[in-house]
Amino acid sequence: MLCALACLPGTAAAGAKNGMPSLLQPEDVWAIRAVPTGDDSSGGYCLLDQPYENGFRLHFALLDEGPKDAAATDDTPEAGHLSLGLVVPRAGFGSGDTHDLILQIDSALQRPVRAVAKTGDLLVADIGRDRDFIYALRHGMQLIAIGRIDHTSYALPNLDDAFTHLAACAADLRAKAQDRARAAHMLVPEAWPESLGALLRAAGLTGAVPVALGDVPPDLRPADYVWRHGNVLGGVRETQAPDGASLEGMVKFYADAFREKCQGKFTAREGTALGAGMAHMMPGTIACELTDTSIFAALIYVLSRDGVFTLYLNQGEAAAAAQATADRDAIMRTLRGFYADAAKPGTPVAAKKP
Repeated sequence: MLCALACLPGTAAAGAKNGMPSLLQPEDVWAIRAVPTGDDSSGGYCLLDQPYENGFRLHFALLDEGPKDAAATDDTPEAGHLSLGLVVPRAGFGSGDTHDLILQIDSALQRPVRAVAKTGDLLVADIGRDRDFIYALRHGMQLIAIGRIDHTSYALPNLDDAFTHLAACAADLRAKAQDRARAAHMLVPEAWPESLGALLRAAGLTGAVPVALGDVPPDLRPADYVWRHGNVLGGVRETQAPDGASLEGMVKFYADAFREKCQGKFTAREGTALGAGMAHMMPGTIACELTDTSIFAALIYVLSRDGVFTLYLNQGEAAAAAQATADRDAIMRTLRGFYADAAKPGTPVAAKKP
């Protein structure tokens, strides 16, 4: 029931001629804002607010759902889900009441909709991914909301630029929500080998939290297992070394691989190789200095007597170098004890691999 629009002084019924409503004129300014939803603000939509004379407003709410066909891309409004809000001052709508309307743009395009009263002065109609209707809104001259016994007409300003900004806002909100979801997933604890958990506990890294890698293809994972300890990201990767490989040769191979990945100034330093019963190991550090940040990693290279090469990595920004080094040193001390104990006669085979 739209008489609240048509019967206010200076609007539809008061100025109607020849059965047509008078035209509500838009104000010169429009505004866009993001509206987060959910307890953790993990969702949301963007709202374009177009004010009109006498307190009327049109609200265009866009939820970016991503492209569903080749013709719609993330940076176009047609890629999103649109809802249209009609703000009618002092309308007195009953919350939750429904109103069947026809929305007409200019003289040709019409869409029947069922609007829901969200508040006493706001009706919301779901437009969905109606690309033709959204395009018409962007380029049309007039929007008419036709009710059962009355109708109200809105002069449409040039909304093309406004809808472009609205789509960009919705795409940005969606991207941030995806980033938060990925980050949350990465921090979900997952099972890791008991031997690795025992190593970290023995090294004093009791606050280390496993990082899930389930969505990362095996060939793209930074390590076989990853953990976060404060501001440091730790990881371990194990592989079978080539026949006859030396610890020094494996260290050079990996240092060269890290150097190729660095897009800035790269430095690598190796410590002294140490024997530890069943294995030889060497500490080291690498750093990659970029324009806006620097990455530091403290490493342990381990080559066992049976030819298994293991790399332990503790990585963070340059500010976390001290913690990364401390974590590396604690793990290395513990490893030396593990390997030394494993070399003692009578040690069970299952205990010889940390």
